[in-house]
Amino acid sequence: MVDQSVVPTRKRALPKSEPALPSLESLQQLEVFQIANQHVFPSLTSLRWFYRSHRAELLKAGAVVELAGRLLINAPVFAEKAIKIGNKVAAAR
Repeated sequence: MVDQSVVPTRKRALPKSEPALPSLESLQQLEVFQIANQHVFPSLTSLRWFYRSHRAELLKAGAVVELAGRLLINAPVFAEKAIKIGNKVAAAR
């Protein structure tokens, strides 16, 4: 019989296609993120428009999370992804 107290447990790794899970501290309500970044998103409406326009990319990157029925922004990932999207849009013009 094997002593279970000394058997190492294996942590399940996330599949490569899934982004790393954010810390709860990095999640912000849209309103909080917009106020902190009003130089980029001057209104909540502009932030919502950006989200709707790039929803698939933002979700895939883990930049937004729905938790407890609320849409929350993973602030560091969202900021990085917004810059990449902006650069891509500018380059396409």
